[in-house]
Amino acid sequence: MTLRFTKQELDALTKKARKTKYSREGYCRNILNGAKVYALDVDVPRLIQEVKRVGNLLNQIAKVANSQDLVDVPLLRKALADLEDVKDLITRSYTTETS
Repeated sequence: MTLRFTKQELDALTKKARKTKYSREGYCRNILNGAKVYALDVDVPRLIQEVKRVGNLLNQIAKVANSQDLVDVPLLRKALADLEDVKDLITRSYTTETS
């Protein structure tokens, strides 16, 4: 199958595809297959990086707390698990969702 676009249509398609993680072809395929394609906000990768950083810090605190019996380790581990859930939620929110 061959599709032809005007220069303006191709530019618009390229612009939309660049906002996602897909190539133009992948973007078109997903749209044609009925998937919801989300544009990736530039700050989302940074947000995920920050969530991971906080998780690493919590993990370090948990290790020290466990070795010195300073805080409630199960509570700290729960906070770490909750943070992992937040990271997963952010990641799922910015990936393709099949309708």
